[in-house]
Amino acid sequence: MMDKNGVIIASTDKSRIGHLHEGAVRVIGEKLPELYITPECATNSTRVGLNLPIIHMGECVGVIGITGGYEQVKDYGRIVKKMVEILIRENSEQDEKRLKTRVVSRFLEDWVLGGGLLQPQVLAERGLALGVDITVPRRVMVVSVRDLARYTDTAAGQKRIDQLETAVSGLVEGEAGGIILRNTARQILLLRARPDAQMQAMAQRLCVMARERFGLRLAVGIDGGAPDVHRAYAQANKAWRSARMAPEGVLPYDSVTLELF
Repeated sequence: MMDKNGVIIASTDKSRIGHLHEGAVRVIGEKLPELYITPECATNSTRVGLNLPIIHMGECVGVIGITGGYEQVKDYGRIVKKMVEILIRENSEQDEKRLKTRVVSRFLEDWVLGGGLLQPQVLAERGLALGVDITVPRRVMVVSVRDLARYTDTAAGQKRIDQLETAVSGLVEGEAGGIILRNTARQILLLRARPDAQMQAMAQRLCVMARERFGLRLAVGIDGGAPDVHRAYAQANKAWRSARMAPEGVLPYDSVTLELF
């Protein structure tokens, strides 16, 4: 395999790595669909075989070279070329997805946790660009695993937490307008506005799922119905802190009394 400059970056013959491949340079420079090196044209840097461009987003990003007779390697070479292009595309899509996730997370942190509301117009425009409408009335719930330290010290325990968080995300994002922000081993759930009874029902549903599917107990804090997300989060966060110590595990802000102090 050669990179976009024609330099060998991987080979079954490790002594070739780092050397310039003249055939790859031709494929890239002349934009050839393929180049077969005949025995007469073989040199120290190129061997008899087929060289095929690796195309990503319409550009040549590298070259695959397979030694052997043309009829022997042509079909195999095209399969390898297609496989490499698929892997590169999938990797690129995953990178884009991770980048978008970070961008959205940063926006949600500014909106929910930070001082984003000091510039509501700018925040609203950023949200619309990311597909988040901050003008929609929302309720806030803060969720985490109780006795977290018991699980984070082992790979098996961390895997259960990750599986639970994925399940919670699927449940919340399956609802119209549901948004999740992960923050320091907690999940902050932004749900479309609904009555207290429905918030309680959602919290209980999450707790049952965590217990039955993963053997985990949750601490859940529910906001007190503050009119903006920033204040609603502050309420839900206080309720969540109390819920970690309360026997019920689920506390709405209005029920927090002694635990708050």
